[in-house]
Amino acid sequence: MVEKSVIIALGGNALAPSTGSGTIAEQFAQTRASMKVIMPFVRQGFGVAITHGNGPQVGDELRRVELSEGKVPALPLGVAVAATQGTIGYMIEQSLQNALLDEDIHRDVVSLITQVLVRADDPAITRPTKFIGEHYPQARAEELSRKYGWHIGEQSEGIWRRVVGSPTPLRINNGVSIKRMVDAGVTGLSVSVDGDQAVHDAIRLPAKRSTASSYQSALRAISLSAASSLKTAVITQVHRGNIDDLPRMVEQMIELGVDAWQVQICMPLGRLLKHRHKYLIDPAQIHGLQEQLAGFIDDGRLPIVVADNIGYYGRREPTLRRSAQGTKSFWAGCMAGCRVLACCANGDIKGCPSHPREFVVGNIRNTPLAEIWGDPQRFAYNTAFKEERLEGGCARCPFRRICRAGCTSMAYAVTGTIYDNPFCIQRAPAGDGLTAVTEDAEASDSQ
Repeated sequence: MVEKSVIIALGGNALAPSTGSGTIAEQFAQTRASMKVIMPFVRQGFGVAITHGNGPQVGDELRRVELSEGKVPALPLGVAVAATQGTIGYMIEQSLQNALLDEDIHRDVVSLITQVLVRADDPAITRPTKFIGEHYPQARAEELSRKYGWHIGEQSEGIWRRVVGSPTPLRINNGVSIKRMVDAGVTGLSVSVDGDQAVHDAIRLPAKRSTASSYQSALRAISLSAASSLKTAVITQVHRGNIDDLPRMVEQMIELGVDAWQVQICMPLGRLLKHRHKYLIDPAQIHGLQEQLAGFIDDGRLPIVVADNIGYYGRREPTLRRSAQGTKSFWAGCMAGCRVLACCANGDIKGCPSHPREFVVGNIRNTPLAEIWGDPQRFAYNTAFKEERLEGGCARCPFRRICRAGCTSMAYAVTGTIYDNPFCIQRAPAGDGLTAVTEDAEASDSQ
């Protein structure tokens, strides 16, 4: 039995290249390349569980069914889904097994085709919303709908596609195999859910040749995990599109049976950098957000983790920073590179998974992790933090020595420096921070 384990999710581009024609040769090459980022975990003795999507592959399979019409019997959708699970499992299994043998590592690689139980009256069956397969003009789509009994829908102006149901799984039927995974060291799963389906999917780019809902995939993963003995966590990025939907979401998390819900403010990094005005909340909304989250915590029905970019010495700070054991605490500065670090899929090491590429301090493919961690210069931006570098309102704040401008990722994302952070309960307008504490701190600071 292994002592440590990791679950790795391979997205569409990890198996089918975003460019090219999507041949099996191209998919094998892409799969072999993806195995390179998995091998560092194998070398360090982790038990590895790999999960994957199959949207592009199912679309291709259905296209083959269309092209062979009248020549061979058609495959129903469920069989096409299972067939692509087998195809992808074969590519992953062969590519990973060969990578292991190349390094003289003798470990078994096993593929598992999953089946799940769903409710017969799930509305997703009778009111399908998931687009699959080819794009058609309206007339052709209606012709195919009459011929095969398809549900069809207009995905965007002038583009029609087949629409199928995507019911929520109640449990996975391969429970014994999942138990073996857990016994092998797999202990938990975390999934992102950022609102209802429309809001969640709007943030994410669909995989090539597929517009399978990321939201539905997330709910399926949560249901499968919650039905097993795995611990299930959900991470939500709060933005303008979902900040008013949090009460509904907390009830949804409870109904789904998740073990913990982490909430953090959406930061303008990566793809959202181009859409900051659409998604980034106003600092003035932090006051209402902290009150809502504190209310959810006080309710006690769902363990809630408030992320590092929310708060900083407001009235509800002791509640927001409450430990899993119930001990009330307060923000004591960003620990990126001090107590924690993040390992990216390509082997890059950063102090925090939210940090942009500018914060990469090394790569475990080239340098042992112990050497990276032991080098005092790698994380000096935080381990050797200097108060005199603080800027703006953070330079004048009475909490500056312990707060150190709050979350470094948030500060950098909104100001371009880790030394100034307007997303703070003390600085946000129309707030009710710890006025008395602030006054005491100012008095103490001036002595």
